[in-house]
Amino acid sequence: MDIYEIANFLNAAIFDDERIIECINDIAFDNVNNYFTPYNEKIGKITGEVVTKKQQCELNKAIHAIISWIKDEYIPLQSMCKDQKTLHSFLLKGISEKVEPVIETLRTVPYKYSLVSLFVIVGSLYILLLQELVAEDPEASRPEDSCCWSKLREQAEKQAEYIEKCSNDINDIRIGMVSKLSLTTKNSDSNVIASWSDHFKEFSYDANKESFDTDLESFLKNEELFRQSYILKVELELQRMLNNPIFAASAWRKLLRYELE
Repeated sequence: MDIYEIANFLNAAIFDDERIIECINDIAFDNVNNYFTPYNEKIGKITGEVVTKKQQCELNKAIHAIISWIKDEYIPLQSMCKDQKTLHSFLLKGISEKVEPVIETLRTVPYKYSLVSLFVIVGSLYILLLQELVAEDPEASRPEDSCCWSKLREQAEKQAEYIEKCSNDINDIRIGMVSKLSLTTKNSDSNVIASWSDHFKEFSYDANKESFDTDLESFLKNEELFRQSYILKVELELQRMLNNPIFAASAWRKLLRYELE
């Protein structure tokens, strides 16, 4: 299971109302040494950001610490602890001390766009843990009655808004590197060349109307459709590089559909 599959697995678990104890052991986190991939560097080139090896090491260490705490401390305690108040307090303290500081770091560093793919994973773990906090509330017979219910809903919206904005910002920067369709005429009015380029990939495209048996309007329409199809491919590629943040935001926002009675 690669980084992208892990991110999607976590968000599918949120969509399916799974508890973290039901899904965390199905993910081969032990096989992941580095949550940074070549995609992070590529995003940095798009946004003009640089993440040093030291910064990468610190963030990897923080994410591994979250995973270890869940698997090696919380899940064993959850299976044997008879006192739900003790369990709830342990979970609340762990979220506050181990998870929320990482969320804050990922949101506030000056190279945050390069970390969106990491935020999708940590954010998903955060939402799953908040769901767990609600489920383990000893004072609530229903999730809606938990004192942590409002925090879960608030954070689901807050983190979804953040990840969507980052995704949209990166998308706008990247698509801004694809030029508009331009026209030039050579030799005669009938010899029209439609051109556009992708400055990021140093790719240029030219189409000569004389090569097509069509009128000028249809020729231009077809060339613009081709440019738009290229842009769509770039956008889908970006979502893959960022660990599908739009799906993450949708999964987190699912919690907002549960209305208090």
